[in-house]
Order: sequence, then C-alpha cells, then structure tokens
Amino acid sequence: MGVVVIGEICRDLVLRVTEHPGPDESAAVLESREMLGGKGANQAVGLAQLGEPVELIAVAGEDDAGAACLDQLAADGVGIRGVARRGSTALIVTTVDDSDDRRLCEQRPETALVAEADVVDIGRLATAAAAATVQRLGGRPDLTGLCS
Repeated sequence: MGVVVIGEICRDLVLRVTEHPGPDESAAVLESREMLGGKGANQAVGLAQLGEPVELIAVAGEDDAGAACLDQLAADGVGIRGVARRGSTALIVTTVDDSDDRRLCEQRPETALVAEADVVDIGRLATAAAAATVQRLGGRPDLTGLCS
C-alpha cells in the first residue's frame, strides 16, 4: 500500500465579506462555500490526486456532515477504512475580507480528534503502508510511534 495519513476531518465553511465586523456588528456575506476540510483529509486528497494509494485514519462525526465528508473522500479516491464514526464533525469557519485578512473560528469536539485507540485498532493499515504522515494537533499525544 502507499501512504497512511493520520489526521483530522472537518467541514470548512468559508465566508467572503467586505470587511470583518467589529464587536456587536454584523457583516454581509458576499459569498459562502462549504467543503471537506481538515489537514489530514486535505493531505489524503492531495496524495490521491497525485495517484498515490492512500488510506486516512481520522474521525468523522455520526452526523450528516460526517457522512458527506466520507462520501467526498471516497469520491476523491481516499480509502476510508480507518475512519472512526463518533460524536459530531469538527467545523472550521473562516471569514475572508477584501484585503484577504482571514479570521478563523474552530469547533473541535474532543470526540472528533484521533485518539491512540483509533490508531491501535487499525494498526494493520499503518504497518502495511510505505509511508505515513501524522497531523499534530496542539495538546494531543504524539502518535508517531504507533506507526513503526
């Protein structure tokens, strides 16, 4: 097998505004786009686009957003046998203004993060891979030793 990616799946919601609102203000949204996101999912899709066989070890929520993310990953050629389903899918909302200044709001439920047990349970994928990439999220244990 090619590459195993261990990382995050989330929904990305990008909103283009003329300018970011101040406190107690609002801004008109000029354009919105919702898509598959997360560093792990993005890496896996990029590898699949390059023709590399890739499996993703991640967590998708048990919600409609999680199902949509998995459908998109499969359509993009990413193996999803290593994706656990629990909780709700992480969400990243990005606002971008006319000067390309970006602001992020992140909702990452603890249940949406890859845990050591997720990697151990599907270690066969990691040990069969020629290479592995691991996304490091702040405050999470280092999972790199589980891939050797």
